Amino acid sequence: MATPLDLRNRRREAQRAVRLALNAVHAALDDWKAAVADGKHAATALTNAALTQLHLPALPLGALADVPGLRPAAAAKLAAQQAAALADLSGCLERLTAVVAALEAAAAGLQELAQREAEAPLLGEGAVFAALPLHLLGRMLCEVAVQHRAELAVKEGVVGGFTLVLGELPVADQPGGSDGGTGRAAAAREERLRRSMQVHVAAWMLSAEVDDPRVDGHLAAVAAEMKGF
Repeated sequence: MATPLDLRNRRREAQRAVRLALNAVHAALDDWKAAVADGKHAATALTNAALTQLHLPALPLGALADVPGLRPAAAAKLAAQQAAALADLSGCLERLTAVVAALEAAAAGLQELAQREAEAPLLGEGAVFAALPLHLLGRMLCEVAVQHRAELAVKEGVVGGFTLVLGELPVADQPGGSDGGTGRAAAAREERLRRSMQVHVAAWMLSAEVDDPRVDGHLAAVAAEMKGF
């Protein structure tokens, strides 16, 4: 039979686990926000360079038309900018992947303790801190991890989408007429790819799979439980 000391030790263990998990979640979410912001800048730079390259074949060069190799040189520079921006965006995706792993690890620690509690109940429905039981605290932090795992899949799709769009860009090494068929075709391609890239940028920024008010509410509830302990 469990003694009062056993119960007290289990409660202290649960309190420590919740504190560690909440600190880890807060740190991970700070990293998430930073990676999303950096990714926005990379996606915007990538879009600007791609659209400029798309317009380049039909761009009248005027007095610079006789400069040898100018258009190919500009195209090469734009391609390098796109590659660098895509690498930066991919790096942001790697950071987000690490964040999700950290969130899941934090939630897993509480789930493991909750499983031990289920197998050998001591706390039961008793409060870990003020009122909420262990399994409910763990469930809230688990939901935070689940939402960000779902959003990570969206971010992966964004990076994949940008990669496909860049593969559709024409090689900008041939001049096109400013009012001829090449110009109209380039304008049509530009509009289609512009819309596609705008969708990708918006999807990256919005994080639609994460319910921010609910996440904030869960974290505030856990923090309120801990206050005074």
